[in-house]
Amino acid sequence: MSTVRTPTPTATRSQEVRDGLVASARARQTVVLTGHTGDLLELADGRWAHLPEFVADCARGAGRVVVHLDSTHVEQVVDTDAAPVTLTLPQPNVDVLPALLEFTETLAGFTTESVTVLVEPPETAGPVHPMLLALVNRWAREAMLTDHRLVVVLPSGADPALLRRPAVREIRLSTPDREERSRLVQRIDGSARPETTTIADGTDPRDIVTAASGLPAVDIHRHFHRAEPVTTESLVAEKRRFFTTSGGLRLVEATTTLADVAGLPQVRLELAEWSNPTALLLYGPPGCGKTFVAAAMAHELGRPLVSLGEFRSAWVGQSELNLRAALDAIRSLGAALVLFDEVDLALGSRNSGPSADGGTNERLMAMLLSELGDRTGPTEVTWLFTTNSVAALDPATLDRMRVIPVLNPSGAEVVTIVELAARQRGILLAPGAAQLVAHRVSPFTSARTLDVLLSTTAARVRRRSGTGGVVTPEDMLEGIALVNPQETESQVELMALNAIRRTTSWDRLPWIAASILGKPADPPAWLTPYLDAGGRPVLDRMVARIAQLQAETSWR
Repeated sequence: MSTVRTPTPTATRSQEVRDGLVASARARQTVVLTGHTGDLLELADGRWAHLPEFVADCARGAGRVVVHLDSTHVEQVVDTDAAPVTLTLPQPNVDVLPALLEFTETLAGFTTESVTVLVEPPETAGPVHPMLLALVNRWAREAMLTDHRLVVVLPSGADPALLRRPAVREIRLSTPDREERSRLVQRIDGSARPETTTIADGTDPRDIVTAASGLPAVDIHRHFHRAEPVTTESLVAEKRRFFTTSGGLRLVEATTTLADVAGLPQVRLELAEWSNPTALLLYGPPGCGKTFVAAAMAHELGRPLVSLGEFRSAWVGQSELNLRAALDAIRSLGAALVLFDEVDLALGSRNSGPSADGGTNERLMAMLLSELGDRTGPTEVTWLFTTNSVAALDPATLDRMRVIPVLNPSGAEVVTIVELAARQRGILLAPGAAQLVAHRVSPFTSARTLDVLLSTTAARVRRRSGTGGVVTPEDMLEGIALVNPQETESQVELMALNAIRRTTSWDRLPWIAASILGKPADPPAWLTPYLDAGGRPVLDRMVARIAQLQAETSWR
């Protein structure tokens, strides 16, 4: 099987599908259309149409008869010089075999390559006749019938055995890329038709195009037929609905940016050198902002961030079906980031034999590994995994990810984090309060703990004064004594060392990345015994310390 998927950096989605149909005709292949098959595609004359009309437009130049076969009827789409082909299937409770056999014999009487048949099974056409699917498989394997043009629409995917046939070509429809969205928005907004609405006053159309990323063209078109003007906020709400119903995905609000937090030079360098990686693993101790980093990256890249929801199920086989639906939806997103939080808890490692859950974990891992190893799909979907422990992860999974450490904030970063959080919460800090925190908290304190420290200290000041008051260094000192860390320093040090040890490239260590960006920073003081003069880890020292901490904490 050969596969054509969209989008690509050099051609729009509609042109990719058109080229795939032409190439399959030359190669005498059956086409299986999967993905967003209910979407609108751009015709050669600039109009937008649903798939049957698009396929007909592609076939019109070849003088073909195009018939549209679904589970209830066949209708002729294109009127050419060739004789029309018609077929009406009986209701599901009536024997359909004679009608299908008659239709097959009718096709056999046509000149080779004179007919294009568009087949839509039940996902888009109601109840299916089992014989209809049997007919699709027969056409795909019998040379007499595949001499005609067979185009099969299977939104939820096809039988893998069907797709493995050399005479079958899969074309997966994604959502429109930015260029295609721009032309669609321009055409709709400029149509001045009474039934369409316009972009809200003061809203830049380019922001509308960006906000619509990840939405099918048909949903964008429908959104312009509302009573209210179109805004970026209304499109975000539309995307939230769409992702929820598409494989159980959840749209994550990417309202925060890297400007809202200090440090993270390794993340800033990754964005500056962005190359559409297949998967990134944000690895580090809990509370250090890994999920925040994912949202900030999506905001900086101008891409939607969707979260993979709970797909595990107690019912046999349902977990695999849920994950497959989610993967199908993800493949069709185009340029997007997919957040998979705490991947070690959701999947873990494969075993040598069936696991305690009847082999479900092994099958889920195999599906994910296949997805991460598939380089033929859309190159603009990047998976963002987070974890604070890779001990449970399969080595083959780690091999498919680029690891970026997200560590505890340095002293300078602590000051900035406390000051930023205070401004965002409307908390007044006395001079020196944030600096005292930087000097008195443990180097293994997380950003989350700093947030708890600030909010609880400000609350104590309000209770004592009866008003908002000003948080002084003395108040902060009292607050530090009250905050209870959830992990011991040894546990956090172990997680941080493991994250550094697993880092894919040393230039993604924060202090090295800062130097590359022209803003030199020192590594944490506690880490210097395990680094050389250039700030790179001395692996034998680091591995020895990791082993010592594992023995002390009974952690991996």
